[in-house]
Amino acid sequence: MVRLFGSRADNTKKGGDIDLHLEPENVVLRRVCTECQLAATLAIKLGGRRVDLLIRNPGGRLRPIDDEAHKYGVVL
Repeated sequence: MVRLFGSRADNTKKGGDIDLHLEPENVVLRRVCTECQLAATLAIKLGGRRVDLLIRNPGGRLRPIDDEAHKYGVVL
């Protein structure tokens, strides 16, 4: 599942970067490396727009940022 969250998901705020939260069905090995690679690829494809991308592996601990993405994020 992919969620857009942060200022881009709130119509009352002027959006800057794109915040994405991914919850894959399978565990992503080297999660941090994968986050960086995906964010960089998206940034290039979107003309240099900054992309923040977070992955929460299945069964992983719930971080405060995961809570925020669940509460305020929009499923894409």
